[in-house]
Amino acid sequence: AASIQKTINHLIQLQDLTVARAQQEASMPGKQLTQLDEAIRAFMDELPPDIISQFRKIQRRDLNAFVPVANGVCSACGMSLPVSLANSVKAAETIYACPNCARMLFHPETTVRGERKRTMRGEAPKLGVARFSSQDLMVPKLVSDTRDDAIAELSGKLEAEGFVEKGSKLVEKALLREAIVST
Repeated sequence: AASIQKTINHLIQLQDLTVARAQQEASMPGKQLTQLDEAIRAFMDELPPDIISQFRKIQRRDLNAFVPVANGVCSACGMSLPVSLANSVKAAETIYACPNCARMLFHPETTVRGERKRTMRGEAPKLGVARFSSQDLMVPKLVSDTRDDAIAELSGKLEAEGFVEKGSKLVEKALLREAIVST
């Protein structure tokens, strides 16, 4: 199981790099992408050939080839997975694919929370993206002066509103991503 977890972590990082490369290429055409290409090659060299083949095949359709399962649902296509498959993905004994969209699945360490507050009786439930948004997240004026402080301020707000469990982990991941490709 340790080697599968290592493969899962490599796939997550590989996907982050390929998405960052695509964003970099789109925002700055013609710019050297050598560093990202080398990092992508290094990750691919460490993965089994059958996994790489499946990953590349899916990425030809969509950059998100490796997606998390949230509450028993494929986060890419929205299909409710059979309970046995969701449990198998969580057990992480091998890499499983969504029966609907064929993307590779993993169980994240923590899941993004949906609605923080329950709706009142008779009130329509929020649908789609509205479940993950709130008027309280609109920050008209950031207090922070630096990029890192602004990311920390926004992450703290997301945690305070119940959209993420660990704001500090979000800050860490956001700063890591900013180091690869600045937004």
